Amino acid sequence: MYLTAVGEDRHRGCIDALLFPLELPSDLASSTIYRYVNELRLPIRLSGRGPMATDAKQLLKMSQQELDALFSAHEAGPTPDGEAKGTAIIAPGTSSSEAIAEAINIFAWQGKVFDAKAGLLRNHILPFGLKAIIARVYKAPSLLDGKECIVLDYSETSLVASHIRDEIRMIETGFYLGKVYWDQSRLIDFSLDFRT
Repeated sequence: MYLTAVGEDRHRGCIDALLFPLELPSDLASSTIYRYVNELRLPIRLSGRGPMATDAKQLLKMSQQELDALFSAHEAGPTPDGEAKGTAIIAPGTSSSEAIAEAINIFAWQGKVFDAKAGLLRNHILPFGLKAIIARVYKAPSLLDGKECIVLDYSETSLVASHIRDEIRMIETGFYLGKVYWDQSRLIDFSLDFRT
């Protein structure tokens, strides 16, 4: 979370904005700090850590730079368990992104099923819902920014996807943003929603 202080410089006639990183629980940020800010009538507001998204439709509207910033702004979160609805994010921020995601969801990929205890997952694929293409699940540094993420590693578990490495981070409770790599090369983004 960032604390943004906005103040007017009367000599230059402009507005300065300063960001101070704060690591506060959301309930504390929304109560204690907000109360003090209002009591003192300070020109300060609380804002999120850059771009925000709470569902796949919002992610589809973001640019690639916004998706990367959102991914980098979050920690890995807990290793997920159970079934998640997946959304492929191809050509993010364009008018065709949503249509592409819907077509992929119908004909190719619907999501992933995680077994956190076993450290494995299976992909939910094809129109009839086959659960196949296994990956190992573990935490490691991200290829994007070097910070910890949850890696979905197909190199030892799948002939079809042996060059694929997915990385995910939780951006909301039960909602993860992911990056797909072919070896070291970036391919696409995706989301996993465990809330549905």
